[in-house]
Amino acid sequence: TGHALGCALFGAYELVRYAPPERELPEYLGPRYLDSEMESAARNSGHPLARPDDVSTVLARCIGNGHIVARFDGSAEFGPRALGNRSILCDPRGRDMKDYLNFRVKHREGFRPFAPSVLEEHATEWFDMDGRSAYMLRVVPVRSAVRERVPAIVHVDGTARVQTVSKQDNPAYWDTIHAFYRQTGVPMLLNTSLNVAGKPIVETPEDAAATFGSTEIDVLQLGPFIISKNLVYAIRRSGDNPFNITI
Repeated sequence: TGHALGCALFGAYELVRYAPPERELPEYLGPRYLDSEMESAARNSGHPLARPDDVSTVLARCIGNGHIVARFDGSAEFGPRALGNRSILCDPRGRDMKDYLNFRVKHREGFRPFAPSVLEEHATEWFDMDGRSAYMLRVVPVRSAVRERVPAIVHVDGTARVQTVSKQDNPAYWDTIHAFYRQTGVPMLLNTSLNVAGKPIVETPEDAAATFGSTEIDVLQLGPFIISKNLVYAIRRSGDNPFNITI
């Protein structure tokens, strides 16, 4: 994507002397889908379907209870990283979460680490960094005082490849991370792309539902909808019943 964009901007400058604006491109330039399309994919999956009033809080509870959650919402990411809209999300606090996710879903080499999505306003409290890292392309040290609190996202050399998430850029994803922060005191989630080894990142609601059905992902958000392989179990572990369940 960067190569194609660079060629287009270079051509525009050579042909008409168009100077690109000196600002970051938005992170989410890909397609987005209607709620009706996501509801159709959810219902066709054959799994229990819910439309909770507060999707972010429900997802955060599921993640905090150890579930592997997939999130499909908003426009697709632009660039080489999944940035929350086509992502698998997990609890970064578990020392065995990386191996657990690899074993159950990703099936990739065990030495390959997973990355954190952190609330932008809390990034410097947890990472030794200046400025933004909205595209998850910067590798920075994890502050030594907090490494033991989030071992699932720390590389063997004490670093992490960080994505900073601002409320302005992606309010819905920010809300999910913030809900997890309210529940746990940790302002980040483990984030990896919504795909399996050898496959591209999902793009359509049908792709997301098919990947959910063929893997051991526990919960899938499709826009305002949530489906789960064992929804009742997820609800009971969260301590209350936030769902208005429709099968």
